[in-house]
Amino acid sequence: CLLLLLDSSASMDLAEWKLQVEGTAKALMSEPVVKAATSSGLALAAIEWSDLQHVILPWTSITTQHDLKQAGDALVSHHRRGDNSTDVVGALKAAIQVLSAQPQCSRTVVDISSDGPHNSSGDDGWGQNEIAVLSAMGAQVNALAILDEDGVETYYRDLIGTQGFIIPAT
Repeated sequence: CLLLLLDSSASMDLAEWKLQVEGTAKALMSEPVVKAATSSGLALAAIEWSDLQHVILPWTSITTQHDLKQAGDALVSHHRRGDNSTDVVGALKAAIQVLSAQPQCSRTVVDISSDGPHNSSGDDGWGQNEIAVLSAMGAQVNALAILDEDGVETYYRDLIGTQGFIIPAT
């Protein structure tokens, strides 16, 4: 299972949104993903997040290259709702909820992409508790850090720790 968390907060300008969704769509068509999906299948879901979360793609069974292209096209054509703050904690809580209803998978990965650290008020902590819950659920959490702010890569590296990986993007 692969759950994509795509940042649509106010700090994400249109160019960054396009980088995020077009890069994700391109990654879905990469040889390793195509091979994995066509050999053993893949369940894919995607959420747009800021201080609110919206499902872009509910759990979808992916078994062909055409399925992957359709999923990528859905991401690219999605009209983002974009709200205010970068609520990483809210995004991770949404991931916990969505993973609770996931299909049976031998491996679960959550990929979060963002251009900034958590900056929403009203949440306890900065996401470490939610990362611990996701890890206990058997999920590996990775991050795509869009480098337009100082410290964003460090924030996600510290948040995710050694259980996942961080890819910087510009």
